[in-house]
Amino acid sequence: MPRSSPTPPSATAVSDASPPVSSTRWPRSICPDSATAINYEFGLFRQTFVNGQQVEQPDQWLEQPSPWLIERHDEAVLVPVYGTIAHKSDRGGAYVPSWVDYRVIVGVPHDMPVVGFGGQTVNVLRLYSARASHEFDIGIFNSGDYIRAVQQKINTEAISKILYPSDAVQSGRELRLLQEYFLVACAVRDIMRRYPSSGTSHSITSPRRTPSR
Repeated sequence: MPRSSPTPPSATAVSDASPPVSSTRWPRSICPDSATAINYEFGLFRQTFVNGQQVEQPDQWLEQPSPWLIERHDEAVLVPVYGTIAHKSDRGGAYVPSWVDYRVIVGVPHDMPVVGFGGQTVNVLRLYSARASHEFDIGIFNSGDYIRAVQQKINTEAISKILYPSDAVQSGRELRLLQEYFLVACAVRDIMRRYPSSGTSHSITSPRRTPSR
């Protein structure tokens, strides 16, 4: 019998943090909450026992499709990573740096409705999956190096592969940093996308550029 997909801990956190209670200042009927997290494929951890000893196994959260997890591919965002800064100046001599040789990660959102008992709103948890901008390098593939041709796809999708990668090694610490950056970048881009249609009268001003020394 197939095992049902577990509820992500982030959904539980949203439910706990957003109780269905109305207030005079923030009536729940007009102020639904939203939250953002990463759509991890594996969590930590599923316990098994071997020869009387506890053994940790990955817990496959996305083993079974969930009718409550709705993919929004049309609202995917592009997140650049790595690369270098090219130091340039315009015709007037002003410093104009540019980000070059970066790699692009595609953040695909999945929305999960979170409803509290007796509530009048449906809160939304948006979970982002990391996907490669290209499935594989056709030039490398045609040369016969099939593993290296898909290596970028493997490295990119590792961002949303497992919760809490080990930070005991350099690669694990780098992956954790990428996960944090990916989550923040996706959330900020989503906020900026939604802002013009929110109807608010507040304005957003870009920070002034600090002159280089």
